[in-house]
Amino acid sequence: MTVYWTFPAEEDLATLLMRQPERADRAAVLAVAAALAAAAESLARFPSRNEPGRVAGTRELIVGHHILVHEVAEGDVHVLRCLGARRSRSHRR
Repeated sequence: MTVYWTFPAEEDLATLLMRQPERADRAAVLAVAAALAAAAESLARFPSRNEPGRVAGTRELIVGHHILVHEVAEGDVHVLRCLGARRSRSHRR
């Protein structure tokens, strides 16, 4: 199984990283990015280990203060959104 990030998920990730309170500390921002990337890659082995999503057909993986919204389609994992905890209640595909 391969993990793909959609364009909206990539945009979410870039926005989240730019808004990190520790953004003055480059190492902290890179650690958040690495944790999110590692969590997304782990979905290739265990795509259904987390909670069903708020949108039908999706699942949500909580990573610290972030949520990776994803779906399994055609044998691959598609990360649809990468949301901060404050935005998670209103995510859209």
